[in-house]
Amino acid sequence: MDEQTFFSLFSSLLSSLWDKCSTYESALRFRAPWPPELVFLAKA
Repeated sequence: MDEQTFFSLFSSLLSSLWDKCSTYESALRFRAPWPPELVFLAKA
């Protein structure tokens, strides 16, 4: 795998992780808290 391919894969991975994190944070902020069982299922 060459450098360019690696960097494009890595940046897409980072951006998808960032999307998940920011979505998760806004869900925590604006939504009623979930029961612990649901949170555990969502994280699994």
